[in-house]
Amino acid sequence: MNGRSWFKLHSFAGFAFGLLMLLVCLTGTLAVVSHEIQYLSHQKYRALSERQGPVPWQVL
Repeated sequence: MNGRSWFKLHSFAGFAFGLLMLLVCLTGTLAVVSHEIQYLSHQKYRALSERQGPVPWQVL
């Protein structure tokens, strides 16, 4: 193989692995912030009332 062929192969492999890395990073980011997304999208996960006094650890 001459230099031009290696360059084309290296460019294609770099592009393919780059897209794979982008997919991994995007899905990882969604996995990390999933609780925050759920908190913002569903009202039932929000704590809307304040507690008065100490928290009963047995109930938690």
